[in-house]
Amino acid sequence: ELEIAGPTWAALFNMGVGHHRLGDYKGALPLYREALSRYKEKAGSEMFSGKPGSASVGSDEIVQVMYYEGECLVRLKRYEAAAEAFQRTIEERPIFPAAFSALASTQEALGDFKGAI
Repeated sequence: ELEIAGPTWAALFNMGVGHHRLGDYKGALPLYREALSRYKEKAGSEMFSGKPGSASVGSDEIVQVMYYEGECLVRLKRYEAAAEAFQRTIEERPIFPAAFSALASTQEALGDFKGAI
């Protein structure tokens, strides 16, 4: 019996990007989240272990998914969730200037000017 697994994490990410580019942030967000979920399943327990740089194969792409999730949350004015998404991105990829900048802007939107510095 043939079992169909559904779209891969990369396909979900690409679909999310399509929605994102059209300004459909509500449509992109669940696709990014499902891409992250499927990537975690694929990568196993080492992925997102909370240790900096713990992402494994394909980590450049999946860190981008994490960042885009934060971008969608900002566009939806869900700043606290966006700050958490950017923080997770930074924890996973400590050298990601765009994530630091986005986190600072998000902290500013929350009125946390000290946190934005």
